[in-house]
Amino acid sequence: MNTDEEIIKESIAYLNQNKKEFLENYTKNIELSDNKVAIFTAGMSGVGKIELATFLKEENSKLLHIDTDDIREFFRPIGYDGQNSNLYQKVATRGFSELFSHSLKKGYSLIMDSNFANMDVAVLNIKRLLKKFYRVEVLYLYDYPELCYEYATRREVVTHRKVPKDVFVRSNINSYKTVLEIKKLFQEEVELTFFDKRNADVYNNIEIDLLKSLIGESFDI
Repeated sequence: MNTDEEIIKESIAYLNQNKKEFLENYTKNIELSDNKVAIFTAGMSGVGKIELATFLKEENSKLLHIDTDDIREFFRPIGYDGQNSNLYQKVATRGFSELFSHSLKKGYSLIMDSNFANMDVAVLNIKRLLKKFYRVEVLYLYDYPELCYEYATRREVVTHRKVPKDVFVRSNINSYKTVLEIKKLFQEEVELTFFDKRNADVYNNIEIDLLKSLIGESFDI
């Protein structure tokens, strides 16, 4: 039986060997749009990011939807089964990066479905997008953490992706901090929209102080 480290190395090698097929698999039906836009979804697991991204994709077929959960599916031939998603996190992140770079080179409009929890990566990606004259939007979704965690754990039955409680809370906090830092750093260069699912309110072009007052530090479950 392969060790965890061997599985991770095998998945990286598989991506490297099949990179052309991987990129074509996700971009073959994408058309160029007149005005390039890059949309990031942000928020905790179970808050509805996938549903929002799917809706936006259905409304605009020219959007390339990049989702790490979807990327993991490419590795089912070598052992990914949902339950071992943590072993395929590194290669999913690598695949995300490959798709992102390929899309910038081609000029595709994007919607990137992630929890936005890695600040350094988010800042770097936005800088690259702005340099390529993309309009950049961040859609931040929030709901009661206990409801999101309940949904995320119930979803395990379908997706077979486990969501450890400590990872859930830590990811939520990191995502929130990244959103605040991104808006502070890029100001008007990034449009921030807040979807408050507790009461179905939507705040377009929300400022940091208002977002803080609406959420505070409420992420524990």
